[in-house]
Amino acid sequence: MESKAPSKIASLWKATEPLINRGRFIIGKVIIFLAVMPPMLAILGFLMAAYLVTMQQILSWLKDGVWHPVPVSHILLWLETMQDIPVSRSDVLHLKVDWVGLQKIINWFLDMPLSVGFLCAGWITFMVLVKVSNIYMKN
Repeated sequence: MESKAPSKIASLWKATEPLINRGRFIIGKVIIFLAVMPPMLAILGFLMAAYLVTMQQILSWLKDGVWHPVPVSHILLWLETMQDIPVSRSDVLHLKVDWVGLQKIINWFLDMPLSVGFLCAGWITFMVLVKVSNIYMKN
C-alpha cells in the first residue's frame, strides 16, 4: 500500500498539471491586461475630453457665428467653482512669478487651447503609465 501512495500522488499531479498551467496562463493574461489598460483608458479619456471641448466650441460657433476660445485657465476656474479651491479668478489668469522666462511659459500654458492641453496631458499620462507598466512587467 505504501509504495502505491506516491504513484497516486504523481498521477494526480499529472492529471492536474494542465489545469494549473492554464490557470497560470489566465493569470498572466489578466496581469498583462491590467498593465495595458490604464494607459489605454488614460489616452482614451483625454482624447474624449479634447473632442468634447472642440465639439462644444464648434456647436457654439455654428449657433453664434463667433469662435469662443477655451484656454487651459478655464479648467482651473471651473475646478475652483466645483471644489471650493481658494483661488481667485485674477490669481489663475495672472499667475505671477519673478523669473521672466518661467512667467512666459506659465502664460503660454494658461493661454493654450484646452483641447490641446487635454491632448498633451493624455500623451504625458500615457507615456508615464507605459513606463510604469514596462517596469512592472520586467519584475
